[in-house]
Amino acid sequence: GYLELNGLMKAKACHNNAEEKELKAQNADSDIKSDIEEICEADVSSLPPVPDHKLPHVYDYHVVYSPSYQVPVLFLRGYRPCGTVLSPEQVWSDFDSSTGVTLPTAEEHPVTGEPFLMLHP
Repeated sequence: GYLELNGLMKAKACHNNAEEKELKAQNADSDIKSDIEEICEADVSSLPPVPDHKLPHVYDYHVVYSPSYQVPVLFLRGYRPCGTVLSPEQVWSDFDSSTGVTLPTAEEHPVTGEPFLMLHP
């Protein structure tokens, strides 16, 4: 067995105050949630390109006991609301690299067999 927490959304982080102000101005009259619902329900080929900053990243977190490390290990995967899987670099960009956490490694989930990223203990 394992512990799972699925479907947590993380808004795309701004990297500086100027970028944050610009994004707030661009999004002042729009509702991001309705934008996402519209994108997911529409024929994608008929939609104009959506700026990356408008789509949040969704994460699944699974904690699995590792017999080799003899501790619980965090497995995670990130994707867009419509199911597009995030690359390890996109996932890493959502986390604060100043915490000293190492870059996650692509691994097969030991229970489900699905591709996940694993943080080393």
